[in-house]
Amino acid sequence: METKIIEEGGIQKVVNTVTSEVAVLISGERGSGWYTANEESKNSLQALYDPEIVLPLLEGKDLDDEYFEKKYDDFYFGSNFDNLEVFWVKHGESFYIENYDGGETLITQDKFLRT
Repeated sequence: METKIIEEGGIQKVVNTVTSEVAVLISGERGSGWYTANEESKNSLQALYDPEIVLPLLEGKDLDDEYFEKKYDDFYFGSNFDNLEVFWVKHGESFYIENYDGGETLITQDKFLRT
């Protein structure tokens, strides 16, 4: 997979250059949601896309705890940190993140516009 890092509105994102999809991070298992438990954080939007998290996950590497403690000092980590997954969304497509009992689901525009 070929990726590049872009910046939009001050937010860095990882893009798959072949499919033009953007990597989005969510916590899919029960516990606490990565984004939804931290929506009020000053860094919650960057945390959805952070290349320093996405790239190691894509490569199957361990995440750097020290990086997170510095950048996301007001975040609740708990189980959401251990259960992070990368999902791909078409670049520019609207989406939202739904939380049920701590498990997050990424809902894309094509799903919420169906009648």
